[in-house]
Amino acid sequence: MPLQVRKPYTARYYGYSPNVVGPGPYPTTAINAACANNVSTAEFWTLDNPNAVATATNVTLSWAAARSGGITFPASLFVMHYLSSLWNCEGNDGTNTNNLAGGIITSANAVTSFSPFTLGSLLPTNPLPVQLVTFEAKGIEEKKIVELKWTTVSEINNNFFTIEKSKDGKNFIAFKDVSSKANGRTSSEYFEIDTEPMKGLSYYRLKQTDVDGKTTHSKIVPVYFGNEENSEMIVYPNPSEGKLNLQVFEKGNIEGNIYISDILGKEVHSEFVSNLTSADSHSIQFKQHLPSGVYILRFVGKTKTYTKTFVVNK
Repeated sequence: MPLQVRKPYTARYYGYSPNVVGPGPYPTTAINAACANNVSTAEFWTLDNPNAVATATNVTLSWAAARSGGITFPASLFVMHYLSSLWNCEGNDGTNTNNLAGGIITSANAVTSFSPFTLGSLLPTNPLPVQLVTFEAKGIEEKKIVELKWTTVSEINNNFFTIEKSKDGKNFIAFKDVSSKANGRTSSEYFEIDTEPMKGLSYYRLKQTDVDGKTTHSKIVPVYFGNEENSEMIVYPNPSEGKLNLQVFEKGNIEGNIYISDILGKEVHSEFVSNLTSADSHSIQFKQHLPSGVYILRFVGKTKTYTKTFVVNK
């Protein structure tokens, strides 16, 4: 994981824009202009202190040409920290690696409050290119298509987008390239259609390619299309690395209780959800990390109960 800390904290890397919902959004246009010109739209990290001990800590982030995009002047990079709805500078301690292929940067300030962090630049010489605000995919059953929409608020040196889809959420195939509409800090909206969607559950994402060939990916969006095996509830990803989403396909307002037990029948999680529709994906927030193994999820709704088995594989 490309994040280092000098205390025992919990860290997670996200290889997509902070603008994207889940766990964000953390708008990349909300910047403390007194200390930075722009922040990364390609990646960010969350850092938490599970023991809630306010120990001052310096944070070290990394960058790599293949994933970070737009690093042309490493000396002007800062560690940026999202606080009070604004990206603020934590500086750099002057030891950051001067290598365009990749390197590390450590904050000049020791922080005591956490989550989230990303790369920022004092100068526009590090474009950190495309700011993707939204990416949506929606199955339209009566037309037998999937509609794809996305919005950007900035495209610097962007060449084109590639729409990709997958049956398992891991192995993606490209099915359409879309040229960039702009080159600068202007808003653009895109709309495309997949006329040959996969049956059942599938996944979509965007790949963005710069003029120099560097690429980044958006978040992955699930779509349920058709009636594969008469399924009225899906859980994904399955196998899971610890995060799990649930989607129930019923008409009207959906509410009910979620119960998760291990293979021996011991309940490990429960929660109540409400105000969902069939288009909503609910992210299950586990109170504790689930060890590797087989689990059973039951959703007890107002009129029906659904059961699915899933695997946690860490």
